[in-house]
Amino acid sequence: MARPKKTLYTLSVDNFAPEVTEITFPLMAQWAKKHRYEFKVITERVWPQYPPVYEKFQIYDLARKHDDEYSYFLDADAMVHPDMFDPWEHVPKDHVFHNGSDMANLRWTYCRLFRRDGRNIAGGNWCTGGSEWTREIWEPSLGKDITLEEAVANIHPIVSELRTVITPHHLIDDYLTSRNIAKYGLKFMSLMDVCKRLSVPCYFWHQYTVSPEKKVAWMKGMLSSGYMDDAGQRINGWNLLG
Repeated sequence: MARPKKTLYTLSVDNFAPEVTEITFPLMAQWAKKHRYEFKVITERVWPQYPPVYEKFQIYDLARKHDDEYSYFLDADAMVHPDMFDPWEHVPKDHVFHNGSDMANLRWTYCRLFRRDGRNIAGGNWCTGGSEWTREIWEPSLGKDITLEEAVANIHPIVSELRTVITPHHLIDDYLTSRNIAKYGLKFMSLMDVCKRLSVPCYFWHQYTVSPEKKVAWMKGMLSSGYMDDAGQRINGWNLLG
């Protein structure tokens, strides 16, 4: 019996923080090899008129082109521990997933799609999964049934984000994947809930509100000692170089 075709995607355009990706990409490649995923880095811009994060929606066509049965996306500044399990062994094929989700009306101005759906899902697109049955989570929609200006007007970063580097444009992909979940009524599961059910940690690290320089410092500290240098917070199991 043939193994399912699985691809792990990430995005690195406009020479995104090579000092970060030289840490994160080898970890992704190691994880992908363990679980028999192809590892694909998206490097070309298709929609230069939109924020760079919108390029993640290339997965909608790439997954069909590669004939993926299962597709998985991680942001280029996310670290995945080699011990992390394969989400698609524990998430049903007819579902999509993010690592977690917020209550959507904290972040978005609702349109008829969110009101009709009623589940109030605001997912974080730094960690996303869709199968051949649910690729619509990455369906490009800007310029089709919503404009960039309309989308930005509906996005409201929380106060703690606004105090950092985050603007509404940074959250375009979070908003549009959440909107696609509501638009198509896609069944949703969070990996945080999967981890609780399995009684295992979610072996990810992702800090999106700090500069690349601080990310690198924290990452190196975690990999060598298990601690984030500035915060003094221990992340169990991350002292991979110790």
